[in-house]
Amino acid sequence: MRDLVECLAKDPTHQVTVFARDWRGEIPAGVRFEKLNPPYLGSVMRDWTFERAIRRITRSAFDLVVSDQKIAGIDVYIAGGGIHIEWADRKLRAMPWWRRLLGRLAPQQLYTLRAERRLFESKALRAVVCVSQTVRRDVLRHFALPQERVHVVYNGIDLVRFAYRFRTLHRGRLRNEMGLGDKTVLLFVGGGMRNKGIFETLAAASRCGLDFELL
Repeated sequence: MRDLVECLAKDPTHQVTVFARDWRGEIPAGVRFEKLNPPYLGSVMRDWTFERAIRRITRSAFDLVVSDQKIAGIDVYIAGGGIHIEWADRKLRAMPWWRRLLGRLAPQQLYTLRAERRLFESKALRAVVCVSQTVRRDVLRHFALPQERVHVVYNGIDLVRFAYRFRTLHRGRLRNEMGLGDKTVLLFVGGGMRNKGIFETLAAASRCGLDFELL
């Protein structure tokens, strides 16, 4: 969201306001930051008090309200990490029955699932931005939204930070430091690795018979 805020603020025709509990680092030029930090006890109350505070803000002051948090009444939801109901189903599926039961009855789980449903059932929701076709498919499978409101916008790459020239500048040094030599190297990147296929990756790597290093 920080990158999105900074990009929007660079356009002088946009007036960007950010509501958050905190902002780390310098606030970008052209951005008005409003600290919204209602008191809370525990993670469930933390989410609930913030959602409640956001919903009390006068909507008429803004042309568009965008968030990656599960808050009913926003215009555009950015489903950067997928949807919670799908994540929970995949995570709990691999657990013993008693842990699945406890997991589904956990207060944080119940609150998040209800908040997500309120978000997707809200009449104010105009668009959902998904980072992949998989997330889009999950949204449409679990919630009755018109397909034309659910869009895929892939994560961009900063071509300055990840310029191709760094391949020649750092490749040899890093491979030597890690003891990789001339081996073929595969890199697995991702949080929530169970949902992103770490076990399937390890199983495939152990069976394929190729000589490579998996990081």
